[in-house]
Amino acid sequence: MIRFSDSFLSTIRDRIPLSDVIGRLVSWDRRKSRPAKGDHWACCPFHGEKTPSFHVDDRKGRYHCFGCQASGDHFRFLMELEGLSFPEAVERLAGEAGLALPAPDPEAARRQQAKLKLNDVLDLAATYFERHLHAPEGQQALAYAQKRGLDTDLQKTFRIGFAPDRRDGVISFLKSHDVPVGDMIETGLVIAPEDAGRSPYDRFRGRLMVAIEDQRGKVVGFGGRVLGDGEPKYLNSPETDLFRKREMLFNAQRARQAAHQNGRLIVVEGYMDAIALHRAGFQEVVASLGTAMGEEQIALMWRFTDEPIICFDGDGAGERAAHRAIDRALPMLKPGKSLRFLFLPKGMDPDDFVGQRGADAFEAELGGALPLIEALWARETATLDVSTPERMAAFQTGLSRLVAGIEDATVRQHYDQALKDRFYAMRRALRQAQNPQGSRPAGRDRLSDGFAGANARSAPKLETPEAQLLALAQRYPDEAQRFADLDVFPLCQDQALARRLEAALQGEGGVHDEVSLEALPFPILKQDVSPRFIGMLFSFLFAKMELRCIDAEAASTLTLEPQSLTEAAMERLVAIQNEARAMQAKIDELERQLDEEASVMRSLKVKSAS
Repeated sequence: MIRFSDSFLSTIRDRIPLSDVIGRLVSWDRRKSRPAKGDHWACCPFHGEKTPSFHVDDRKGRYHCFGCQASGDHFRFLMELEGLSFPEAVERLAGEAGLALPAPDPEAARRQQAKLKLNDVLDLAATYFERHLHAPEGQQALAYAQKRGLDTDLQKTFRIGFAPDRRDGVISFLKSHDVPVGDMIETGLVIAPEDAGRSPYDRFRGRLMVAIEDQRGKVVGFGGRVLGDGEPKYLNSPETDLFRKREMLFNAQRARQAAHQNGRLIVVEGYMDAIALHRAGFQEVVASLGTAMGEEQIALMWRFTDEPIICFDGDGAGERAAHRAIDRALPMLKPGKSLRFLFLPKGMDPDDFVGQRGADAFEAELGGALPLIEALWARETATLDVSTPERMAAFQTGLSRLVAGIEDATVRQHYDQALKDRFYAMRRALRQAQNPQGSRPAGRDRLSDGFAGANARSAPKLETPEAQLLALAQRYPDEAQRFADLDVFPLCQDQALARRLEAALQGEGGVHDEVSLEALPFPILKQDVSPRFIGMLFSFLFAKMELRCIDAEAASTLTLEPQSLTEAAMERLVAIQNEARAMQAKIDELERQLDEEASVMRSLKVKSAS
């Protein structure tokens, strides 16, 4: 392998402006760019955007996108966008710069030549399999391929073939091309028995074959699907120097550009699912080659897009694979880098789904893919039992352990807060379910104590917000009519009281209660108050009633047995909890404003008295 010195790489950068390399693939924005100063702007080629945030500085020889944070030099650009290896990128640019490559290291060159030789062996094998798909003995395989929607174009694109059911079919073919048996074994095409007395034999026999290519488009392995009911159903090449499953994604060389253009990457389990989605128009699709997803694969996905969509089969195995992906990704999360999860209906894989429901339906499903935080919460609460304090504590401790594994401090902090929000919302909903009337003594909740003053608990109070609202509406009819259009019936627990409140808000009169100021838990009302304060007080009480309704809906969901909580019910619960947090924030802000207004009015009263 050739070793490139820093001075050699710098010479290439000096001879070729970076804008020349990148300008072949982008259109410069004329308004923002200043070519004379080597300053260029364009829409980013790595992600879809409408306004140019991709900057190229010829003086520094660097590019940077202020949208997706992609950055690098001449060589990184070709590696990221065209899938070249570093040596390939250097070789191409050195040729353009008119520079001869340095002499290679003999040992490294020998290893590189050996790899290239093995690539040639695998390419020959792919040709062998392709030919036999259209031979008489491949008729069953061809019929199966066509049944799966693999037309002639797809067969060529993915190098679909057939491995005849022979012990030495590949061996004989490769021998005819002077390939040593040792090379066949090293590529994984041929198995050498441990028994020295037995002859090597073909690994793939009687299977529909799919070539697995690296990001340069070089064949590095194969996947074989059995025809009929044999086992294993799918068989991949073994780990070799060329084929490392945990570092690769099937179809990566084709999906890269589509992922950059569409701003997303779809990840499925098997290559047949990937081919099916490609056929349906989703070219930004890759497959994990049937292995548990590794850190290298996740890092590779993030080079394509910030939040790949993990779409595994809608069965127990697919769900477990998705859960393993969550655990693998959590420690690796970085600002802006995460995963999303699409769980298909039970018993369906992506191939089944697009075949039965079509591409538009699958597109709609993609739009509902869950962020990792939501998928994690759904998993952790799927079989939740918090019926005792010890079990509640164990659940909370488990969440803390998950968060502690996130390496990035900023992401860890936000995950900690997000999971705490969900935990406390769930606990509040559980308490509400156990005590629908509320666990606080009448007139003692924090929401009214803040601006009520120390004497607020000196006399029996009107307990419910709707009773307090009715008293306020009767005492301050002008301010009450600002809320005449509000439908109070869904918010009230007492429908008779709701009818009276509606009439009072609309100024229709009716029976008035003789309510003393002491019965209202707001002592500030004993003095003259502004219409602004009364309007804010109305809004505050109505917000309390809305929060009560939201909590009640959450409680009704949580009264279900844990095993009865469907995925949809859990999603709705999370949405309800988000609504509750937003409403609580609104209440807190209104309370703060009421506190300030009451403080101002008390100060004015003191000044006027003095």
